[in-house]
Amino acid sequence: MGSSKLNLPAHNLPQWPPVSEVKSSFWKHASDRKNDINKDLIMEHFSIVEENQPTKTAEQTFAGTKLLLDATRARNLGIILTGLKAEGARHIREVINSVTEDEFFPAEKLTTIRRYQPTSDDIELFKLYSDKKSTLDPVDRFMCELCEIEYIGTRLDLILLLWDFPRQLRCTHESLEELSQACSDLKTNTYLVQLMEYILAVGNVMNSSHKTHGFPLTSLRMFMDMRGKTTDFTFSHFLVVMLEEKDPEIIKWTGTMDSVIRCKDINIKALVTEVEVLKSDLTKLKKNLKHLKSKIKKPNEMETDFLHKAQHKLVEFENSMNSLEKESTNIQTTYRHLLEYFGEVSSLPSNELFSVLSDFAVKFRKATEDIDRKKRYQTLRHF
Repeated sequence: MGSSKLNLPAHNLPQWPPVSEVKSSFWKHASDRKNDINKDLIMEHFSIVEENQPTKTAEQTFAGTKLLLDATRARNLGIILTGLKAEGARHIREVINSVTEDEFFPAEKLTTIRRYQPTSDDIELFKLYSDKKSTLDPVDRFMCELCEIEYIGTRLDLILLLWDFPRQLRCTHESLEELSQACSDLKTNTYLVQLMEYILAVGNVMNSSHKTHGFPLTSLRMFMDMRGKTTDFTFSHFLVVMLEEKDPEIIKWTGTMDSVIRCKDINIKALVTEVEVLKSDLTKLKKNLKHLKSKIKKPNEMETDFLHKAQHKLVEFENSMNSLEKESTNIQTTYRHLLEYFGEVSSLPSNELFSVLSDFAVKFRKATEDIDRKKRYQTLRHF
Protein backbone atom coordinates (compact mmCIF):
# COMPACT_ATOMS: atom_id res chain seq x y z
CA MET A 1 0.00 0.00 0.00
CA GLY A 2 1.24 3.49 -0.76
CA SER A 3 2.01 5.65 2.24
CA SER A 4 2.56 8.99 0.49
CA LYS A 5 0.10 11.83 0.81
CA LEU A 6 -2.71 11.65 -1.71
CA ASN A 7 -2.82 14.43 -4.31
CA LEU A 8 -6.56 14.62 -4.97
CA PRO A 9 -8.62 17.44 -6.51
CA ALA A 10 -10.40 19.14 -3.63
CA HIS A 11 -13.53 19.92 -5.64
CA ASN A 12 -14.07 16.19 -6.37
CA LEU A 13 -13.69 14.94 -2.78
CA PRO A 14 -16.90 13.71 -1.14
CA GLN A 15 -18.15 16.17 1.41
CA TRP A 16 -20.01 14.22 4.08
CA PRO A 17 -22.85 16.01 5.80
CA PRO A 18 -22.38 15.93 9.59
CA VAL A 19 -24.16 13.31 11.68
CA SER A 20 -26.53 15.02 14.04
CA GLU A 21 -25.85 12.74 17.00
CA VAL A 22 -22.75 10.50 16.90
CA LYS A 23 -23.17 9.18 20.45
CA SER A 24 -26.49 7.51 19.72
CA SER A 25 -25.44 6.06 16.36
CA PHE A 26 -23.27 3.17 15.28
CA TRP A 27 -20.51 5.63 14.44
CA LYS A 28 -19.60 5.70 18.08
CA HIS A 29 -18.28 2.14 17.79
CA ALA A 30 -17.28 2.12 14.11
CA SER A 31 -13.94 0.53 13.28
CA ASP A 32 -11.13 2.49 11.67
CA ARG A 33 -10.53 0.86 8.27
CA LYS A 34 -7.87 3.32 7.11
CA ASN A 35 -5.19 0.67 6.89
CA ASP A 36 -7.41 -1.56 4.77
CA ILE A 37 -7.72 1.00 1.96
CA ASN A 38 -5.82 0.50 -1.30
CA LYS A 39 -4.35 3.97 -1.66
CA ASP A 40 -2.55 3.07 -4.86
CA LEU A 41 -5.87 2.26 -6.48
CA ILE A 42 -7.27 5.61 -5.38
CA MET A 43 -4.23 7.36 -6.79
CA GLU A 44 -4.61 5.51 -10.07
CA HIS A 45 -8.19 6.58 -10.63
CA PHE A 46 -8.70 9.82 -8.75
CA SER A 47 -5.40 11.67 -8.43
CA ILE A 48 -4.74 15.01 -10.15
CA VAL A 49 -3.09 14.69 -13.55
CA GLU A 50 0.15 16.63 -13.44
CA GLU A 51 0.81 18.76 -16.52
CA ASN A 52 4.26 19.70 -17.79
CA GLN A 53 3.21 23.36 -17.77
CA PRO A 54 0.76 24.14 -14.96
CA THR A 55 -2.07 26.41 -15.98
CA LYS A 56 -1.61 29.88 -14.57
CA THR A 57 -4.42 31.32 -12.54
CA ALA A 58 -5.53 34.92 -12.69
CA GLU A 59 -3.32 35.54 -9.66
CA GLN A 60 -0.11 34.23 -11.23
CA THR A 61 2.45 35.43 -13.74
CA PHE A 62 5.37 33.79 -15.46
CA ALA A 63 7.33 34.01 -12.26
CA GLY A 64 4.54 32.29 -10.37
CA THR A 65 4.20 35.16 -7.91
CA LYS A 66 0.86 36.46 -6.77
CA LEU A 67 -0.31 39.62 -8.51
CA LEU A 68 -1.79 42.68 -6.87
CA LEU A 69 -3.46 43.78 -10.11
CA ASP A 70 -6.52 42.07 -11.52
CA ALA A 71 -5.97 39.66 -14.41
CA THR A 72 -7.29 41.90 -17.21
CA ARG A 73 -5.20 44.93 -16.31
CA ALA A 74 -2.16 42.79 -15.63
CA ARG A 75 -2.44 41.08 -19.00
CA ASN A 76 -2.74 44.33 -20.97
CA LEU A 77 -0.03 46.16 -19.07
CA GLY A 78 2.12 43.05 -19.34
CA ILE A 79 1.94 43.22 -23.14
CA ILE A 80 3.22 46.80 -23.01
CA LEU A 81 5.88 45.92 -20.48
CA THR A 82 7.15 43.09 -22.67
CA GLY A 83 7.76 45.55 -25.49
CA LEU A 84 9.67 48.01 -23.34
CA LYS A 85 13.43 47.85 -23.61
CA ALA A 86 13.96 50.48 -20.96
CA GLU A 87 12.86 50.03 -17.37
CA GLY A 88 9.14 50.58 -17.21
CA ALA A 89 8.04 53.92 -15.90
CA ARG A 90 11.46 55.54 -16.20
CA HIS A 91 11.04 55.21 -19.93
CA ILE A 92 7.42 56.29 -19.58
CA ARG A 93 8.59 59.46 -17.85
CA GLU A 94 10.62 60.34 -20.91
CA VAL A 95 7.72 59.51 -23.24
CA ILE A 96 5.17 61.66 -21.43
CA ASN A 97 7.59 64.55 -21.45
CA SER A 98 7.93 64.53 -25.22
CA VAL A 99 5.77 66.80 -27.40
CA THR A 100 6.13 64.45 -30.38
CA GLU A 101 5.21 60.79 -30.66
CA ASP A 102 7.90 58.36 -29.55
CA GLU A 103 9.14 56.12 -32.36
CA PHE A 104 9.44 53.06 -30.13
CA PHE A 105 6.44 53.84 -27.95
CA PRO A 106 3.53 54.84 -30.24
CA ALA A 107 0.31 56.47 -29.13
CA GLU A 108 -1.52 53.13 -29.14
CA LYS A 109 0.56 51.90 -26.20
CA LEU A 110 0.10 55.14 -24.32
CA THR A 111 -3.65 54.90 -24.91
CA THR A 112 -3.62 51.43 -23.32
CA ILE A 113 -1.79 52.80 -20.29
CA ARG A 114 -4.37 55.57 -20.01
CA ARG A 115 -7.14 52.97 -20.13
CA TYR A 116 -5.55 51.03 -17.27
CA GLN A 117 -3.90 53.94 -15.47
CA PRO A 118 -3.58 53.88 -11.68
CA THR A 119 -6.74 54.55 -9.72
CA SER A 120 -6.74 56.27 -6.34
CA ASP A 121 -7.03 52.83 -4.73
CA ASP A 122 -4.02 51.62 -6.74
CA ILE A 123 -1.95 54.57 -5.57
CA GLU A 124 -2.78 53.88 -1.93
CA LEU A 125 -2.10 50.16 -2.32
CA PHE A 126 1.22 50.47 -4.11
CA LYS A 127 2.50 53.07 -1.65
CA LEU A 128 2.94 50.13 0.71
CA TYR A 129 5.42 48.59 -1.73
CA SER A 130 7.39 51.69 -2.73
CA ASP A 131 10.45 50.53 -0.79
CA LYS A 132 10.20 46.86 -1.77
CA LYS A 133 9.51 46.92 -5.51
CA SER A 134 12.04 44.18 -6.10
CA THR A 135 9.72 41.71 -4.39
CA LEU A 136 6.89 42.45 -6.81
CA ASP A 137 6.02 40.78 -10.06
CA PRO A 138 7.31 42.87 -13.03
CA VAL A 139 3.76 43.96 -13.97
CA ASP A 140 3.01 45.10 -10.42
CA ARG A 141 6.39 46.81 -10.29
CA PHE A 142 5.51 48.65 -13.49
CA MET A 143 2.20 49.79 -11.99
CA CYS A 144 3.99 50.81 -8.80
CA GLU A 145 6.28 53.08 -10.79
CA LEU A 146 3.32 54.50 -12.72
CA CYS A 147 1.67 55.32 -9.40
CA GLU A 148 4.69 57.43 -8.51
CA ILE A 149 4.20 59.71 -11.52
CA GLU A 150 2.28 62.74 -10.29
CA TYR A 151 -0.96 63.65 -12.08
CA ILE A 152 -0.46 60.84 -14.57
CA GLY A 153 -4.04 61.08 -15.84
CA THR A 154 -3.68 64.76 -16.78
CA ARG A 155 -0.27 64.08 -18.29
CA LEU A 156 -1.57 61.23 -20.45
CA ASP A 157 -4.57 63.26 -21.67
CA LEU A 158 -2.30 66.17 -22.54
CA ILE A 159 0.39 64.18 -24.32
CA LEU A 160 -2.04 62.13 -26.41
CA LEU A 161 -3.77 65.31 -27.58
CA LEU A 162 -0.41 66.92 -28.34
CA TRP A 163 0.62 63.93 -30.41
CA ASP A 164 -2.63 63.48 -32.30
CA PHE A 165 -3.57 67.11 -32.95
CA PRO A 166 -1.02 67.72 -35.77
CA ARG A 167 -2.19 64.59 -37.60
CA GLN A 168 -5.82 65.67 -37.41
CA LEU A 169 -4.89 69.17 -38.56
CA ARG A 170 -2.97 67.80 -41.52
CA CYS A 171 -5.70 65.37 -42.59
CA THR A 172 -8.43 68.01 -42.38
CA HIS A 173 -6.31 70.56 -44.23
CA GLU A 174 -5.55 68.07 -47.01
CA SER A 175 -9.23 67.21 -47.41
CA LEU A 176 -10.19 70.89 -47.60
CA GLU A 177 -7.50 71.47 -50.21
CA GLU A 178 -8.71 68.51 -52.26
CA LEU A 179 -12.27 69.81 -52.15
CA SER A 180 -11.19 73.29 -53.14
CA GLN A 181 -9.29 71.89 -56.12
CA ALA A 182 -12.24 69.71 -57.15
CA CYS A 183 -14.65 72.67 -57.01
CA SER A 184 -12.25 74.79 -59.05
CA ASP A 185 -11.76 72.05 -61.65
CA LEU A 186 -15.51 71.59 -62.05
CA LYS A 187 -16.21 75.31 -62.29
CA THR A 188 -13.68 75.74 -65.13
CA ASN A 189 -14.37 72.43 -66.89
CA THR A 190 -15.62 73.47 -70.34
CA TYR A 191 -15.53 69.87 -71.57
CA LEU A 192 -17.99 68.83 -68.87
CA VAL A 193 -20.35 71.71 -69.69
CA GLN A 194 -20.32 70.80 -73.38
CA LEU A 195 -20.91 67.14 -72.55
CA MET A 196 -23.93 68.08 -70.41
CA GLU A 197 -25.27 70.08 -73.37
CA TYR A 198 -25.04 66.99 -75.58
CA ILE A 199 -26.72 64.83 -72.93
CA LEU A 200 -29.53 67.38 -72.55
CA ALA A 201 -30.07 67.41 -76.30
CA VAL A 202 -30.17 63.61 -76.46
CA GLY A 203 -32.60 63.49 -73.56
CA ASN A 204 -34.89 66.04 -75.18
CA VAL A 205 -34.89 64.06 -78.42
CA MET A 206 -35.78 60.89 -76.55
CA ASN A 207 -38.49 62.72 -74.58
CA SER A 208 -39.82 65.10 -77.20
CA SER A 209 -43.03 65.65 -75.27
CA HIS A 210 -41.17 66.62 -72.08
CA LYS A 211 -38.39 68.91 -73.21
CA THR A 212 -36.40 70.74 -70.54
CA HIS A 213 -33.76 73.45 -70.36
CA GLY A 214 -31.52 71.59 -67.95
CA PHE A 215 -31.28 68.68 -65.54
CA PRO A 216 -29.73 67.94 -62.13
CA LEU A 217 -26.30 66.38 -62.43
CA THR A 218 -27.39 63.71 -59.96
CA SER A 219 -29.86 62.44 -62.57
CA LEU A 220 -26.88 61.23 -64.60
CA ARG A 221 -27.26 57.97 -62.69
CA MET A 222 -30.42 57.28 -64.69
CA PHE A 223 -28.51 57.60 -67.97
CA MET A 224 -25.34 55.77 -66.96
CA ASP A 225 -26.80 52.28 -66.91
CA MET A 226 -29.42 52.75 -69.61
CA ARG A 227 -28.87 50.03 -72.21
CA GLY A 228 -29.61 49.85 -75.90
CA LYS A 229 -30.89 46.89 -77.88
CA THR A 230 -27.87 44.86 -76.77
CA THR A 231 -26.93 44.56 -73.12
CA ASP A 232 -23.28 45.44 -73.75
CA PHE A 233 -24.10 48.83 -75.29
CA THR A 234 -24.95 51.49 -72.69
CA PHE A 235 -25.73 55.18 -72.88
CA SER A 236 -22.05 55.86 -72.17
CA HIS A 237 -21.08 53.82 -75.24
CA PHE A 238 -23.58 55.81 -77.27
CA LEU A 239 -22.05 59.10 -76.10
CA VAL A 240 -18.55 57.95 -77.03
CA VAL A 241 -19.62 56.90 -80.53
CA MET A 242 -21.57 60.11 -81.04
CA LEU A 243 -18.77 62.37 -79.78
CA GLU A 244 -16.14 60.61 -81.88
CA GLU A 245 -18.20 61.60 -84.87
CA LYS A 246 -19.34 65.08 -83.80
CA ASP A 247 -16.88 66.48 -81.24
CA PRO A 248 -14.00 64.09 -80.38
CA GLU A 249 -12.19 66.69 -78.26
CA ILE A 250 -14.86 66.43 -75.56
CA ILE A 251 -14.00 62.77 -74.97
CA LYS A 252 -10.97 64.07 -73.08
CA TRP A 253 -13.26 65.34 -70.30
CA THR A 254 -12.56 62.34 -68.06
CA GLY A 255 -8.91 63.38 -67.86
CA THR A 256 -9.96 66.55 -66.05
CA MET A 257 -11.86 64.69 -63.31
CA ASP A 258 -9.07 63.25 -61.16
CA SER A 259 -9.57 65.72 -58.31
CA VAL A 260 -13.32 65.06 -58.33
CA ILE A 261 -12.78 61.30 -58.20
CA ARG A 262 -10.49 61.72 -55.18
CA CYS A 263 -13.22 63.69 -53.39
CA LYS A 264 -16.13 61.38 -54.07
CA ASP A 265 -16.36 60.29 -50.42
CA ILE A 266 -15.64 63.65 -48.78
CA ASN A 267 -18.56 65.43 -47.17
CA ILE A 268 -18.11 69.15 -46.59
CA LYS A 269 -20.48 69.25 -43.63
CA ALA A 270 -18.54 66.44 -41.96
CA LEU A 271 -15.31 68.38 -42.52
CA VAL A 272 -16.80 71.52 -41.01
CA THR A 273 -17.80 69.44 -37.99
CA GLU A 274 -14.26 68.08 -37.80
CA VAL A 275 -12.93 71.63 -37.68
CA GLU A 276 -15.23 72.33 -34.72
CA VAL A 277 -13.98 69.17 -32.99
CA LEU A 278 -10.41 70.35 -33.48
CA LYS A 279 -11.30 73.69 -31.91
CA SER A 280 -12.69 71.81 -28.93
CA ASP A 281 -9.56 69.67 -28.70
CA LEU A 282 -7.40 72.79 -28.74
CA THR A 283 -9.41 74.16 -25.83
CA LYS A 284 -8.84 70.90 -23.95
CA LEU A 285 -5.12 71.15 -24.66
CA LYS A 286 -4.95 74.64 -23.20
CA LYS A 287 -6.95 73.59 -20.16
CA ASN A 288 -4.85 70.48 -19.49
CA LEU A 289 -1.57 72.34 -19.89
CA LYS A 290 -2.70 75.13 -17.59
CA HIS A 291 -3.88 72.58 -15.02
CA LEU A 292 -0.61 70.66 -15.16
CA LYS A 293 1.43 73.84 -14.75
CA SER A 294 -0.56 74.77 -11.67
CA LYS A 295 -0.07 71.32 -10.12
CA ILE A 296 3.65 70.86 -10.71
CA LYS A 297 5.05 73.28 -8.15
CA LYS A 298 8.70 72.41 -8.63
CA PRO A 299 9.18 70.91 -12.11
CA ASN A 300 12.46 69.15 -12.77
CA GLU A 301 14.61 69.96 -15.80
CA MET A 302 12.84 67.48 -18.08
CA GLU A 303 9.39 68.73 -17.03
CA THR A 304 10.41 72.37 -17.45
CA ASP A 305 11.61 71.68 -20.97
CA PHE A 306 8.41 69.80 -21.77
CA LEU A 307 6.11 72.54 -20.47
CA HIS A 308 8.02 75.15 -22.48
CA LYS A 309 7.84 73.11 -25.70
CA ALA A 310 4.17 72.28 -25.12
CA GLN A 311 3.36 75.97 -24.79
CA HIS A 312 5.23 76.67 -28.02
CA LYS A 313 3.27 73.89 -29.75
CA LEU A 314 0.00 75.44 -28.60
CA VAL A 315 0.93 78.71 -30.28
CA GLU A 316 1.66 76.81 -33.51
CA PHE A 317 -1.63 74.94 -33.23
CA GLU A 318 -3.59 78.16 -32.72
CA ASN A 319 -2.08 79.71 -35.84
CA SER A 320 -2.82 76.58 -37.86
CA MET A 321 -6.34 76.45 -36.45
CA ASN A 322 -7.03 80.03 -37.54
CA SER A 323 -5.93 79.18 -41.08
CA LEU A 324 -8.03 76.02 -41.05
CA GLU A 325 -11.15 77.92 -40.01
CA LYS A 326 -10.65 80.32 -42.92
CA GLU A 327 -10.29 77.37 -45.29
CA SER A 328 -13.46 75.86 -43.87
CA THR A 329 -15.41 79.09 -44.42
CA ASN A 330 -14.01 79.50 -47.94
CA ILE A 331 -14.85 75.97 -49.08
CA GLN A 332 -18.44 76.35 -47.90
CA THR A 333 -18.77 79.52 -49.97
CA THR A 334 -17.02 77.96 -52.96
CA TYR A 335 -19.23 74.88 -52.90
CA ARG A 336 -22.38 76.96 -52.56
CA HIS A 337 -21.39 78.92 -55.68
CA LEU A 338 -20.63 75.66 -57.50
CA LEU A 339 -24.13 74.36 -56.76
CA GLU A 340 -25.60 77.62 -58.04
CA TYR A 341 -23.47 77.34 -61.18
CA PHE A 342 -24.81 73.88 -61.99
CA GLY A 343 -28.35 74.73 -60.90
CA GLU A 344 -28.34 72.21 -58.06
CA VAL A 345 -30.29 72.44 -54.81
CA SER A 346 -28.33 74.12 -52.02
CA SER A 347 -28.73 71.10 -49.73
CA LEU A 348 -26.95 68.66 -52.07
CA PRO A 349 -24.08 67.01 -50.11
CA SER A 350 -20.67 67.33 -51.75
CA ASN A 351 -19.97 63.61 -51.60
CA GLU A 352 -23.21 62.89 -53.47
CA LEU A 353 -22.41 65.35 -56.27
CA PHE A 354 -18.80 64.22 -56.62
CA SER A 355 -19.63 60.51 -56.43
CA VAL A 356 -22.17 60.85 -59.27
CA LEU A 357 -19.68 62.65 -61.50
CA SER A 358 -16.91 60.27 -60.46
CA ASP A 359 -18.97 57.18 -61.31
CA PHE A 360 -19.98 58.71 -64.62
CA ALA A 361 -16.35 59.49 -65.50
CA VAL A 362 -15.26 55.94 -64.64
CA LYS A 363 -18.02 54.37 -66.75
CA PHE A 364 -17.35 56.77 -69.62
CA ARG A 365 -13.67 55.77 -69.58
CA LYS A 366 -14.62 52.12 -69.66
CA ALA A 367 -16.99 52.75 -72.57
CA THR A 368 -14.19 54.55 -74.43
CA GLU A 369 -11.88 51.58 -73.85
CA ASP A 370 -14.59 49.17 -75.03
CA ILE A 371 -15.11 51.13 -78.26
CA ASP A 372 -11.35 51.36 -78.91
CA ARG A 373 -10.93 47.63 -78.27
CA LYS A 374 -13.77 46.83 -80.64
CA LYS A 375 -12.20 48.99 -83.34
CA ARG A 376 -8.86 47.23 -82.98
CA TYR A 377 -10.56 43.86 -83.18
CA GLN A 378 -12.42 44.84 -86.35
CA THR A 379 -9.18 46.13 -87.87
CA LEU A 380 -7.44 42.83 -87.16
CA ARG A 381 -10.32 40.89 -88.67
CA HIS A 382 -10.15 43.06 -91.78
CA PHE A 383 -6.54 42.08 -92.27
